[in-house]
Amino acid sequence: MNLELCFSFSVTLIILLLIVFSSVERQRAAGGLLRFGVRKGSGAGLFALPIFLAGCSTAPIAPANLSQPGWKIQQGQAVWRAKKDSPEIAGELLLATRPGERTVVQFTKTPFPFVVAQITPRSWQLEIPARNKTYSAPGKPPNRIAWFHLPDALKGIAPPKPWYFSQPENQNWRLENRSTGEMIEGFLNP
Repeated sequence: MNLELCFSFSVTLIILLLIVFSSVERQRAAGGLLRFGVRKGSGAGLFALPIFLAGCSTAPIAPANLSQPGWKIQQGQAVWRAKKDSPEIAGELLLATRPGERTVVQFTKTPFPFVVAQITPRSWQLEIPARNKTYSAPGKPPNRIAWFHLPDALKGIAPPKPWYFSQPENQNWRLENRSTGEMIEGFLNP
């Protein structure tokens, strides 16, 4: 579903909710309400159900063509641990940025990419190729996924809580969630 259609659904849903809630207030004043504020037999629940179940999502972000001009590409090594009890996985890290357009973070254990995270000004996408999974949505990326916060952290922008970023003088950096034990540690060549 494209963003315009998603926006249209969102506006329709807001209008519908306003109508339902104003109707609920009128019914409450008249004393004719049942549970959840819907009069028995009104059919409002059945009418609203498809709208509540319809989700807004974006089409997958196309793979980045890093050979196009304007990309700043950094490569390095990283160690990733998904949680406290998980083993640490060492691999190659690629950070590609095209200012104002897109950021790509790819963590690869040769020859397979483990994670590909992409951020655009309007949406985000997380691919986990080993599981054949892709997640995407409009807006800002979720706080719980470290890969989305690494590019900003490397620019000196503090990550959202509960993430903690440190970069001692030896140029290695570390992004970690101390409560879950998830951690990414590594370096990038300039």
